[in-house]
Amino acid sequence: MFNEEWELLTEPLLMNTLPVLSLSGISLQPDLYAAKRDEFWGQFDNKFQQRDARETVYELVDRIKTPEQEEPNLRDPEVFAAKFEEVNRDLELKYTKSTMEGLYDLLDDIETLSIRETGQSLAGSFHWSTKVGELEQLIVKIQNPLSKQMMLERFIKLISKARKTPNERAHSFGIIREMVGRLAETLVVEETKIREELGAAPIETFRIPPEDETEE
Repeated sequence: MFNEEWELLTEPLLMNTLPVLSLSGISLQPDLYAAKRDEFWGQFDNKFQQRDARETVYELVDRIKTPEQEEPNLRDPEVFAAKFEEVNRDLELKYTKSTMEGLYDLLDDIETLSIRETGQSLAGSFHWSTKVGELEQLIVKIQNPLSKQMMLERFIKLISKARKTPNERAHSFGIIREMVGRLAETLVVEETKIREELGAAPIETFRIPPEDETEE
């Protein structure tokens, strides 16, 4: 025996509300599918909730906008150093400030030649990523043979210089600096001993003159 009531809900609402449908009945046989119906409605509710949750998440994701990242300032030596060595790792190039300045000077001169030959600036169509191959491609496009040769020679010299390990990054630099420091200290101590043995006047060390002391 069962009793059910059904009500039709609409969106938007109907102008005239429909009556509630009441159902009732008496079964003369056992309900063999009751468990399967309960399982079906349980899965239906579960899947409906999952779908509703997915739609909500997708809607939220669509509304989220990734903030635009500012372009790194490659004129900053620290930023340039990291980017330069990363993108030119295949050439094993090393950063130095003089190399950075030389490459940017070269780029500025290529820009001047481009304006002179084509009447157009590189600013709108070219953004240097610090990869040296990009500069080489610009040099190849130079129309004047002499200008192209001059730029290519400067480029080769800068690349050759960048392939050398800077002194301060060499493995032997710290050892040599420490040795020189110890040698300088030893010389001062030994010279002081010799002067004392010979009775010579000690060397006057540098001192900061008082503010009220004049040149006289």
